[in-house]
Amino acid sequence: GTRTLQLASQFQCGTEPGALALSLDWNDRRGQGGEVAAAVSVSDGSLCVVDLRPDGSLCLSRRWQAHDMEAWITAWDCFSRAVLYSGADDGVLKAWDTRDPSLPTAKDTKSHLAGVCCIQSHAAVEHCVVTGSYDETIRVYDTRQLRRPVAEHAVGGGVWRVKWHPGDPSLLTAACMHAGFAVLRYDH
Repeated sequence: GTRTLQLASQFQCGTEPGALALSLDWNDRRGQGGEVAAAVSVSDGSLCVVDLRPDGSLCLSRRWQAHDMEAWITAWDCFSRAVLYSGADDGVLKAWDTRDPSLPTAKDTKSHLAGVCCIQSHAAVEHCVVTGSYDETIRVYDTRQLRRPVAEHAVGGGVWRVKWHPGDPSLLTAACMHAGFAVLRYDH
């Protein structure tokens, strides 16, 4: 049989004309059910939380100015549907409570020496999030103390994407731009 791919819904998140959607993440990567939402980071520095309705339509839940520069990445905390992380060209990692995003709940303004390109919450280990940056360093954080990383490793290339292994919670992969691909082991 023939399979089809059809547009179910589309949404513009930016606050400025021409603003680009740069990343997105579903709020239920662990498959626990409940209301479904997506977080979107935008080139104008804003973040949006968009609810997916049962009929497939999208509805803006919240939008706020998170960074003064391009918000390269946003990612939900796998253990809390109210917690969202963001990183931007300003080199700042921020945590947000989406119920009241007027101010970040925590941030690291000193560790990243360049833009924060990627963030991933660990789906198997609570309070663990990893970032990658143009400064060629991967950083692991305990989310209960987000001011500085608990571990870091320079990989020799800007870290564009990071992913925890789905079966081995100690393995992390990274796309390191001109330095290629890296696999790292993190002892929790």
